[in-house]
Amino acid sequence: GGQEEDATATEAKMRAEREEEERKSKEEEERRAREEQEERKVKEEAAAAVQRDASAREEEEERARAAAAAREAEEAARAKSAEEAAKRQREEVAAEEASKAEETARKAADKSRERAAEGGTEAAGERVNGAQEQ
Repeated sequence: GGQEEDATATEAKMRAEREEEERKSKEEEERRAREEQEERKVKEEAAAAVQRDASAREEEEERARAAAAAREAEEAARAKSAEEAAKRQREEVAAEEASKAEETARKAADKSRERAAEGGTEAAGERVNGAQEQ
């Protein structure tokens, strides 16, 4: 009976060692799986952070582009309005000059008519005087 007991004890010992190895192996696999998951989580968080940074940068660039476009539009509007003001001013100056020219022409015509009238009277007077002298 002693040998049978030895065999049973040896079997039990071997089974216990096998179970211990399986338990250790299982723990090692679980530890490795946890580490891989942790690593994946870190990488995903890093990728998300990079994505957030990129999105923030794109938003900032978009805001900058919009602000630049608004400034350009404002400057263009100012330039157009300045151009229109200059055009109005040129038209007003031209109208003033035209009206001055008309006034000058009218005065010249009036003087010319007056001279003609005076000259006509003088000429008539000279004719009369000339006729009297003869």
